[in-house]
Amino acid sequence: MSRIIEFVPGFTLKSHRDRIAELRVGELIRPESLREELDAHWAKGPGPHGLRWPWSSGREDFAFGAGQVTVLASDGGVGKTTLTSQIALSLCSDSPVGIISVEEHSLNTVARLQQQFSHTAAPTGEQTQDFWGNSAHENIVIYDCPSAITPADAYGAVWAMIDMGCEMVIVDNMQSCGCKTDSDQERDFINELNAIAQATRKHILLVHHVRKTGGDADNPRPTRDRVKGNGAITQLVCNVLLLWRNQYRQDLVRIEEAGRGHELTPDERKILNDEPDLELIVSKQRFGPDHWVLRLWDGNGPTFKDERYGNDLKLGRQSEI
Repeated sequence: MSRIIEFVPGFTLKSHRDRIAELRVGELIRPESLREELDAHWAKGPGPHGLRWPWSSGREDFAFGAGQVTVLASDGGVGKTTLTSQIALSLCSDSPVGIISVEEHSLNTVARLQQQFSHTAAPTGEQTQDFWGNSAHENIVIYDCPSAITPADAYGAVWAMIDMGCEMVIVDNMQSCGCKTDSDQERDFINELNAIAQATRKHILLVHHVRKTGGDADNPRPTRDRVKGNGAITQLVCNVLLLWRNQYRQDLVRIEEAGRGHELTPDERKILNDEPDLELIVSKQRFGPDHWVLRLWDGNGPTFKDERYGNDLKLGRQSEI
């Protein structure tokens, strides 16, 4: 199975903040002291710079930048965990990725990775052997944790994963890390994650939820002001991604697959042909373009692809063991 970390015993908020202080020594500087680093920055060319998501569409327009925190939010059951798992599988071919999935058993997390690797809901014995026979899975680090943890537990797990070389750590989700109702605690949680990311130059992807609407809108697209908690959450992070599932199209797909004689209207056929199953909305990107949408379709198994008739993405593959 994927390498499972053991929680660092005795980890405290003090040890967390002491470590940040060691990595980020406060001092007065002049611009000249950043010259070499800045020259390297400009040499990269136009941004955004950082880790890329697995889909070719929009890949040059969005990046999980070093030293940043991204919030991914949606209504429940839309596919946030599936999406983050696919991102992890796409990155693990090149660098370690950490997964802190508090609400889900680690067995389910690894099972989904196998499904996405094999593009099927029920991998065969040969397909699971292909998964274990490829060394990419060794770059997945999972925090095998109880059903609820404290913020300090989350910081400790993030630090442990970074110590193991993880370039990205996925925290799924904020409310299961002791931040359920207290807006001040949510703001503090974001601040601490920002501090870790900035001190280590790693990326933290935080899964969160949006509030239900009070109106009569049916399946409304999420907006930044619907993200749970106070506005500080979306203000403090560098990137905000919102995920929306096109439920109407899903219903039309089921009708067509059932073949029960219901003739789709021209408008329904247009929705089925032209609209995606999901929209990944780049609501905020501090160092790149925002307010645009990545269109996604359901693939085989719990996967998403960026073309309706495109092939499933081949993820999680690198040199053989």
